[in-house]
Amino acid sequence: NVNAGGSKYVAQNFVFGDSYHHCLVAIVVPDPEAVAAWAKANGVADTDMTTLCQNEDLKRAIFEDIRFVGKAAKLHGFEIVKAIHLEPELWTSENGVLTPTFKLKRNVAKKKYQAVITAMY
Repeated sequence: NVNAGGSKYVAQNFVFGDSYHHCLVAIVVPDPEAVAAWAKANGVADTDMTTLCQNEDLKRAIFEDIRFVGKAAKLHGFEIVKAIHLEPELWTSENGVLTPTFKLKRNVAKKKYQAVITAMY
């Protein structure tokens, strides 16, 4: 997924869009190593992933990087996410978001994040 997956900050992502909305939104699980490096470079002392995912500066940095990657890949405006939500917990087959072969269960992810998705629109 070029839209969000090409970003150095993204470990996992779920890009959502449907015919009822005019843009795409994404649930992003940040890469812990890239986020720790960002925190160090930006003087953020607390490197707890849950706390970092609530940091608006980090969210803005990840969002801008995702948009940069999308534009570099020559995606059209409607193909680039317009809002993101940062999720601190990596998705696994144990927590039910991935299949045993590590594919995203889109229907499960949609149900789990429906309130967040609605808020982003």
